[in-house]
Formats: sequence, C-alpha cells, structure tokens
Amino acid sequence: MKYNWILDVLADLKTFSTVNGLHGLAKELDDTRLLAAIEIASLQEEEEAANNAQPTQRRLQ
Repeated sequence: MKYNWILDVLADLKTFSTVNGLHGLAKELDDTRLLAAIEIASLQEEEEAANNAQPTQRRLQ
C-alpha cells in the first residue's frame, strides 16, 4: 500500500493531460499507470513472501 499514491498522481496527470488536449500524453500515462500497478503488485508479493519466510518469534511473558 505504501506505493499506491503514485497511481493517484498518474491518474491526476492523465486527467490534466486530457482536459488540456494532450491526448498522446494521456495515452502514455495510461500505459505508465498500468506498468506502475504491475510493478507495485510485484513488490507487494515479494514483501509478503519475505515476511512469510521469516521465522515467527514468540515473546516470553
């Protein structure tokens, strides 16, 4: 979740581009947002796998 903010920024840039007639840029930002979503999902999977691989430690009370 810590990377998801970038998806919002890219969406805002796409909206700005579309409203201002920068249609080629808007299309590229669509592609960029898709790539960002794929990479973020991959990072999150890697982090989850790393967290699951760590041994569980119990606290003594």
